[in-house]
Amino acid sequence: MQLCYVLLKPSTTEALQRNLDKDLQLTENMKKQLYIYIALIAIFIIYNLFFQIADERMNTFINILFASFLVLYMAYVAFLVLKKIKKTSKK
Repeated sequence: MQLCYVLLKPSTTEALQRNLDKDLQLTENMKKQLYIYIALIAIFIIYNLFFQIADERMNTFINILFASFLVLYMAYVAFLVLKKIKKTSKK
């Protein structure tokens, strides 16, 4: 029943297509952020497996610093997502 209604109203299908395009654009823009986050996690794991510093206190400091940066980057990505969702909902 709803399918027939959508087929009868071209303006509704155009609106649906615009919303779909916005969702795909949001997904495409976030892929770059996701790849960067994956790369940062890989660097963190590689550092801990192969390039640790002999001084335990300094190594712990570097690990805490790197983990804090990962959490901050995750918060930045969440901020970008919320900002884009807010911008698309206003239109």
